[in-house]
This record gives sequence, structure tokens and C-alpha cells, in this order.
Amino acid sequence: MASEDILVIIWVKRGLHMRPSQSIFDYAKLRGAIREYFGTEGAFARAIGRSPNYISKVFQGKSNFDALDISRSAEVLEIELDEIGRYFFTLRAQRD
Repeated sequence: MASEDILVIIWVKRGLHMRPSQSIFDYAKLRGAIREYFGTEGAFARAIGRSPNYISKVFQGKSNFDALDISRSAEVLEIELDEIGRYFFTLRAQRD
């Protein structure tokens, strides 16, 4: 079973609903760190070897960070290993 399948199962079992093109993750903490360290998502994207368009798509829920993106992000944003989950895997709060 792929990790994406597991996330969908968790999402469904919790009774959470997602609109199309909406990420299940809340990237607020990550976006705050990006603003603090780089000022713009574009500058951050270049620092991790991605395009600004790609980062925009991730935050819109149209794409996902891969392991290398997360590793590079943690390095450039000085995120401790035990804090990675809070930046990349916090589930978005359910809204009815």
C-alpha cells in the first residue's frame, strides 16, 4: 500500500472531508518559517532546487513534497529532525 493510500485511509476514517485541490496538510508553520528565512516562497523554492510554481502547487494541494524536498527544506530552514512533522505533516483542521 502506498503512503498516499494510507493518508487517504486516515483521512476517511477520521470523517474528514477535503475539497478538490485542497491539501490535507496545514502548512502554516512551514510558510511562517519560509517568510522568516527567505521572505518569499520563490526564494525558498530556488534554495531547495524547485520552481516557485511547484511550491505554489504544493500549497494549493495540487502536488506533494517528496522526501528530498523535505530534507532540503529542513536544512535551509534549520528545522530539527524531531520537528519535521510539525512543519510538513500537521493535518488540516476539519471544517463542516
